[in-house]
Amino acid sequence: MSAHFRTLQPGVYSFSGLFVLLMLSFFTLLGTTTVASAQAVSTGDGTWVWQNPLPQGNELRDVWSADANNVWAVGQKGTILKWDGSAWTSQSSGTEDALSGVWGTDANNVWAVGGNGTILKWDGSVWSPQSSGTTTWLYRVWGVDANNVWAVGGATILRWDGNVWSPQSSETGAWLYGLWGVDASNVWAVGEGGLILKWDGSAWLAQSSGTGSQLADVWGTDANNVWVVGIHGTILKWDGSVWTPQSSGTTAWFRGVGGADAANVWAVGSYCTSESGCIGTILKWDGSVWSPQSSDPGAYLADVWWTDANNIWAVGENGAILKWDGSAWLAQSSGATVDLNDVWGKDTNNIWGV
Repeated sequence: MSAHFRTLQPGVYSFSGLFVLLMLSFFTLLGTTTVASAQAVSTGDGTWVWQNPLPQGNELRDVWSADANNVWAVGQKGTILKWDGSAWTSQSSGTEDALSGVWGTDANNVWAVGGNGTILKWDGSVWSPQSSGTTTWLYRVWGVDANNVWAVGGATILRWDGNVWSPQSSETGAWLYGLWGVDASNVWAVGEGGLILKWDGSAWLAQSSGTGSQLADVWGTDANNVWVVGIHGTILKWDGSVWTPQSSGTTAWFRGVGGADAANVWAVGSYCTSESGCIGTILKWDGSVWSPQSSDPGAYLADVWWTDANNIWAVGENGAILKWDGSAWLAQSSGATVDLNDVWGKDTNNIWGV
């Protein structure tokens, strides 16, 4: 596991094997409903071949989809899996470096990033390495279109212009963890020490956050409504001019933020103590205040994804999946005991958790 994930949630991320979930109509989970233990079988010639679970058993870290028939999941040891609408198959990445982020514009333009500055691009047929010019671990990749894509990790920011990846000056030595934007002139990167950087179309400029807390994720509805979350219950909101702290009423460690609109935003994470361990935390922004929501997940939560204000999913520890139906958070059976780190979907009938 990368230093990024250990730092954001120390002591709780322990994955074994593979588990990918697909949510379909009526929220029925297709495929296996139990997770078999990881197995590798000797071929008798001194080599080992992965046997169970199939198609492979490496830890997965991120998932992204172009549509219901083109979904990619990436993870440890250069693992890339693709869902074609009926089955997951392994794709050759050409690397053993762990992959921690995946994003694309369509089914023919997808990027994966990871350890040792690894950047790979899918062109619809094969994954090809792209020169990053760095050995820094790249955590996140996000873009506006095929000519405006950014990757961040460590204190490094790279930009793809359609032809090459180029380093961009951020004038900071702080590590970056979160990346999101509205368009090619409004992109934010957040990280340690309360760092917030904004790309204005020509340069990355530091913005005053008013906090020294580590920031984990950033998301918004438009250039005037952007939220950042982090440790110690930190929630900040951008109104188009300044970042303002918002009261969360908790010291929880937030890992994810997202929502349907500016009056329906959720922050998920965990509240940890030495006595009780980590308990999942969910807060909802209604346009005026953040309020705790009863979810009783019994586990820390790692990520949140949505289709609208009545269909929100949160995933986390020990295969936890929760769904907001407009009035309450309800646990859904995943059949998994491994931790789920990311959730992504295209509509209410096609949601994936890894």
